[in-house]
Amino acid sequence: MVVTLRNYRAEDYPQIRSNLEIARLFWEDMDSELLLSRMIARDPESIIVAEDNGHVAGSAYFIDMGFAAMSWRLNVIFEYRKKGVAKQLIDEAKMRAKKRGFTQIQFVVHEEQERLRKWYQQQGAWSESLYRWMVFDL
Repeated sequence: MVVTLRNYRAEDYPQIRSNLEIARLFWEDMDSELLLSRMIARDPESIIVAEDNGHVAGSAYFIDMGFAAMSWRLNVIFEYRKKGVAKQLIDEAKMRAKKRGFTQIQFVVHEEQERLRKWYQQQGAWSESLYRWMVFDL
């Protein structure tokens, strides 16, 4: 299946949020409408959307931190899984990182999601080490 990959638009937010909630990935402190609008204001290419006939089939965040390229919140809704959409999103994130001069891109995967980690490895990713997010509430 081929979907259209494009940059996030503000009107995508309700579908992005719903998709993240269904996948149990949504976190208000990282995925609020305000924070996503800040992301795209800083870098219009920071959220990749996979669209199929006006429907958001999946998305991924792409972050250029200057010293490293990262991606997280890779999410494909159920009816589009196992159709190559996630691979298209990964390939797009990789292309964006390469275009900016990076030689690697890091994808964040929850340490307990063994199936997902194996899937990434099947796509050619490797794991260097485990890190844990440490969070301070403000």
